[in-house]
Amino acid sequence: MINLIKCHYSYLVSKTTVLMISIVLIIHLFSCFLIGYDCIDFSWQSQANQYYLESNLFFIKTTGIFIVVFLFSYSFITKQDNYCTLIITSNISRSKYFITKIITISLFLLGFLWIEVFIFIVIGGLYYPHVILEPDFLFLFIQLYLLMIYYGLFALVLIQCFDNIYMSIIPFAFYTIASIFQDEKDNFFIFKIVLPTISTAESRGNYYQILFLMIILFFINSIIYQKRDF
Repeated sequence: MINLIKCHYSYLVSKTTVLMISIVLIIHLFSCFLIGYDCIDFSWQSQANQYYLESNLFFIKTTGIFIVVFLFSYSFITKQDNYCTLIITSNISRSKYFITKIITISLFLLGFLWIEVFIFIVIGGLYYPHVILEPDFLFLFIQLYLLMIYYGLFALVLIQCFDNIYMSIIPFAFYTIASIFQDEKDNFFIFKIVLPTISTAESRGNYYQILFLMIILFFINSIIYQKRDF
């Protein structure tokens, strides 16, 4: 399995992927400097903490969902996934190939998110030493990681059905709409069940919902992939 993951990784880390990740991280670095600089104007530590966390969370959520949707979509379009036939003909089952590829992308995304968190911590500490010492900070980023995987699996369903990279726009657009209406509790209740998001106000509230949706989408994708033609 380790060798198979290494194989997936070598195909995943292309020039396109590295360029996209690098651009996002550079933009995040500069945005953290700007947000951290604004924190100097706050008189109270709690105000600086809240402002720094909410501003960065908005940026990391948006770019994180964009990256995960791109990676899941780009990795499974026929052009990028054509090495599947070589692997499967080497006595490796299609289900094992699919599962290890999902694991590879998920681990890659975990590394990406940890770099984002590292930037968040280091830049915040430069401007305001205690800016990130909030108890729910870690829970927010764990929940964000699960959210990223969910929207990645959502994009994967569309890519497998239509094999068009532009279909990845749809889950990102849905996420954007869900973010706009995340404070609505009654009128958009059903909408929020299938399109979850997170906020600093509900840092520990959506774990089971997101995990449940992830499991459903994983099995849907697995079934589609078993019947997919190459």
